[in-house]
Amino acid sequence: ECELRLSARSTSLSLGLINISKWLKMANFVVAGQMNCPHYTKVEIAADILATYLKDFKITKIVKTQSEWRKFADDLCRKHGWSRKTSPIVWRKMLPEYEDHLTLIGNDDDFLEYAEGYYNVMAKLPAKMDTGYLLDVAEESFKKHVEKRMAMDRRQHTKSTCVCITGAYDVAAEFLITDLINGNILGRQVRIRLSLYDCGIDEERMSGLLMDVIDMGGPVVQSVQVFGELSQAVTGADYIVFMDNLQGQSQAAAFKTASASCTWVNTKSNKDCKVFVGVTPHTGVWTSCFVQNVTVTAPANVMGLSSLPILYMKSKIAEHLVVKPRQLSNVLVWGTVGENIYIDAENTLVSEWDGAIIGPSWYRRSLMDICYDGKGLVARLRKETVDSVGTGGFRSPMMKSHSVIRILQHWWGQDQQEPLFTSATVISDGSFDVPEGVVFSMPVVLKGSGQWEAHKDLSLTEDSKAAIAALVQDVREFK
Repeated sequence: ECELRLSARSTSLSLGLINISKWLKMANFVVAGQMNCPHYTKVEIAADILATYLKDFKITKIVKTQSEWRKFADDLCRKHGWSRKTSPIVWRKMLPEYEDHLTLIGNDDDFLEYAEGYYNVMAKLPAKMDTGYLLDVAEESFKKHVEKRMAMDRRQHTKSTCVCITGAYDVAAEFLITDLINGNILGRQVRIRLSLYDCGIDEERMSGLLMDVIDMGGPVVQSVQVFGELSQAVTGADYIVFMDNLQGQSQAAAFKTASASCTWVNTKSNKDCKVFVGVTPHTGVWTSCFVQNVTVTAPANVMGLSSLPILYMKSKIAEHLVVKPRQLSNVLVWGTVGENIYIDAENTLVSEWDGAIIGPSWYRRSLMDICYDGKGLVARLRKETVDSVGTGGFRSPMMKSHSVIRILQHWWGQDQQEPLFTSATVISDGSFDVPEGVVFSMPVVLKGSGQWEAHKDLSLTEDSKAAIAALVQDVREFK
């Protein structure tokens, strides 16, 4: 009995130590201050050093001008019941499950004392940290912030395009934002007003995202704003990208959310705006809802992401053939992405394959000719793909962002030299025996400047035609 009590006590102590260790490792601090404040500069230097040495140490910086500071500090302290209102204010976020509970650290000296106790940061600080040094660094930071704001003001006088991104705090959206503000999607000649929104993300984290985007200094950005309501984010939007992660949401709930989004797009967005649905996994449901309910723009201006299952299928075929995925083409996705799809690889072509016949990079051979049992292989890999990643194909945020960026570059971009052949969820024009008006994933050609068309130069096998007919019947029953 004594041994059992000791064992229980040891187990409790071990769990406590594990929780403490987890709490210490997931250090997530927020520092807010005036841009020309030397005390804020001291915290910033120490936090940057800690972030360099500790991979789990996260720091969010909120910088305000002298005129903005008083209102910001008053609102912050009123919200959390704090009394400190001078720059800087440092606090710590708790574990994700206790995200609403913040711990006030205090000012710069309080933070350094706290950091020294846990992380021994004093030994890593620059040897010269006197007032003169801090004032010089603060002055330099102030000048950089002023230059950035002046550049933003100058850009505001230039005609610009409003781009709205929802689900903006998601990792996949971060890569998209980077390419967008660097002119890699719409082109460097287009000035962008960027509107960011993410349902369920608190104001502090969105403010941190805002500062991160501003710090990137994208050459085509005229302004960046974060919003707490979708109705505000889509106001005046010319381009809208929905990047929300709907994992765990039912089909009915996804349709309800999409319907509410359609209402705001209709009432707030600009006429003829372009809408790209990159939500996962209910991409097909969302795209269908937008095509049917959005009246502010033509149905052809709405497109949904379909290429994620293709990437996984390509990787499995490439692994089997010992080639690279880029050597494969004509892998297609039909149906309603996220619900019921058919991955068609029977017309797949392979280039640079090391076989009996070898040709240049433009020479391609049919997968069915290369493999002894091509149909059996495709059927097995198709099942493995759907079992592994589902019908939405979402597993990697980087893969999702790559797919979205590639499609937007060739659909919205102004200076694309070659059309892109891919699969996308669009409204059918009657091609491939898919009834006109049905929203369906099918092969398309993206031509740039908002133009696309169905890829009609494609011969389908009897198996593919039968699978497409069955999927069309599913869509009709769902409607």
